[in-house]
Amino acid sequence: MKYKPTFLNLCSVILIVWSHYSYWTSEYRGGEQDWGALYVVVMTVGGLLGLLVDFALQKRVKSYFYVNGIELLIISGIWLYDAWYKREKTVVIPDNFKGYVTIVYGIKGAEPLFLSPLNFGYSVEIPESGILFTSTSKSMDIWTTNFQTLSGIVLDHTDDTTTLHASDYEYGEYVCNGKTLEFRTWLVNNHCGWNKKVDIDSVTIPLIREYCEKEND
Repeated sequence: MKYKPTFLNLCSVILIVWSHYSYWTSEYRGGEQDWGALYVVVMTVGGLLGLLVDFALQKRVKSYFYVNGIELLIISGIWLYDAWYKREKTVVIPDNFKGYVTIVYGIKGAEPLFLSPLNFGYSVEIPESGILFTSTSKSMDIWTTNFQTLSGIVLDHTDDTTTLHASDYEYGEYVCNGKTLEFRTWLVNNHCGWNKKVDIDSVTIPLIREYCEKEND
């Protein structure tokens, strides 16, 4: 089969050109990716690999239709993997909330965080108490977490004390009625980063203990 434009070789060329353009036109030589020259190298190698795979397919597969079908599956697989790797959850907190936000996992009978295990991101609203009990296990939850208020304000990630930040604070366990529960806690305040001025055991653990005692009644 005569060498022709396909999904894969077009995407590969676009990837190489785009990576070089974004790098050389960026003030910081890498821009949002923060990889610097390594970003260009990785993207260029990926593009060249795509061209190599395309060349091999066009040599071995005689049907132009089948070549594009195979390449479309390859591109779709890469896109799905990238989307899965970058998936995020959004935690919605009450307006003017400050303090600890905790998700306690593995609570039988509680609401799950999401309905389908094949989720690419979800939003969950935290009650005024700041603690949410869910039947979802910690291992099934999405790690990358964004925060926003109920009115839609996204919490800032820069070192600006005039805005709210949510920082990873604690990962722990608590034995509830013979079962070990895992929890994850964030601290919402005007400081970017850890600010452990208050012992988490004085806030989060009593709420979990209270829940367990009610379940035991």
